[in-house]
Amino acid sequence: MDTLVVVGRADPIDKQMICAGLQAMQKKVAVIGEGLNDIKAFEIADVSFAMGSGTSITRNKASMVLLDNNFDSCVKAILRGRNIYANIKRFLQFQITVNFSCLFVIMFGMIYLTESPFNAVQLIWINLIMDVLGALALATAAPLPSVIHQPAITHDTPILQKVIWRQVYGVTLWNVIVMVLVMYFGRSMFSLPYQSSDQVADTPNKQKHFTIIFNTFVFLQFFNQINCRVVGPADFNVFASFFSNWIFILVLAVIYFVQLWASTPNGIGWLFETCAIEQ
Repeated sequence: MDTLVVVGRADPIDKQMICAGLQAMQKKVAVIGEGLNDIKAFEIADVSFAMGSGTSITRNKASMVLLDNNFDSCVKAILRGRNIYANIKRFLQFQITVNFSCLFVIMFGMIYLTESPFNAVQLIWINLIMDVLGALALATAAPLPSVIHQPAITHDTPILQKVIWRQVYGVTLWNVIVMVLVMYFGRSMFSLPYQSSDQVADTPNKQKHFTIIFNTFVFLQFFNQINCRVVGPADFNVFASFFSNWIFILVLAVIYFVQLWASTPNGIGWLFETCAIEQ
């Protein structure tokens, strides 16, 4: 909300002219009223708020009705509305990044390892992180203070803006580089010699290498999820209000403990076909 205009004792035509003038200046106009003389302004405004104590026809014409007759509720409504839009961007940024990263990692894995670095169950778990858990964590985020200062959204504003694509490409490139290093040099880095033709289940070293590959990819997305908490071009602090969303913290905890449980003795390695990787 860049411009705030307060007009008292104005005729209906004056309100219409003010709305039209602001829109001609490429401003988004929100009108608050309660009487019949506000209806014409409501019709040309981008958003209209009617007081709960206003006339019934005014409430019917308005975009929203303030049941508490409090002007501050308008700011809260705008804050929540923009936050929904920001949450959609957060989730799409995370989901597209995971998709691209997984696609390239499997492609390079097929080239070098001659097989997919992830089995079917592992891919299902990655898909759950990307879809269900990602949506729960990022789509339920509370609004950050910077949301109210972001530019107004128009009907032709793309959801996937340039800053989001920059994040997607940059994080995808980082994920692929790390995963290629783990796949190509993991045998020597972790002293796990084996032949590529060996079966994973029959070769402890190969199973441990593939377990490290799986854990590395999941934890890259673990931190990528934290990175996707901010999507604005001027937002850099990914830990701002970090504990404001308990669902987000719960999702991170679930991912962490599932990976831990899949890589410890007597865990769920039988489900993911992984093994204990502690030294």
